Amino acid sequence: MAKSLVGPNQPLTLVASLKGEAVKPCKTCGEEKSLDDFYGAKHNKGGKMNICKTCDNKRRYRNKEDDSKDRNYYYQRKYGITLEDYDRMYKEQGGRCWICQVHQIEFETRLCVDHDHAKEGKESVRGLLCRECNRGLGTFLDDPERLQQAIRYLEKHN
Repeated sequence: MAKSLVGPNQPLTLVASLKGEAVKPCKTCGEEKSLDDFYGAKHNKGGKMNICKTCDNKRRYRNKEDDSKDRNYYYQRKYGITLEDYDRMYKEQGGRCWICQVHQIEFETRLCVDHDHAKEGKESVRGLLCRECNRGLGTFLDDPERLQQAIRYLEKHN
């Protein structure tokens, strides 16, 4: 017995398995799997992704060593820069966070692209920061006066 729910992207087909639990086919591997084998997706009418967790993880983490194609696309879409631009900034900064000067090797993730939210594209990019320093700037709303006040506060109370 199959029930089809038409979502904004594609129809979601639920099929009752022999055990009586709802299953659906994975769009990538074609296997019918339990709904627990799919990540949630609020934007889909059925509330689940169309790709099973196994296939999604393979897609996301495939060839982690060479994710340059994905990174290049992400940097171009989000910041208007290429992976070559990122690599150039990385070399110019010696692989270190611009603010705290700690090398990327010390962190679990790559250096973040810091950008001015008021500008768009390549002109918005300021440099590369570690996650903590990038979040710190964001917490102070990229406002130099707030940062100066925070410095005065720390100097007074240390």
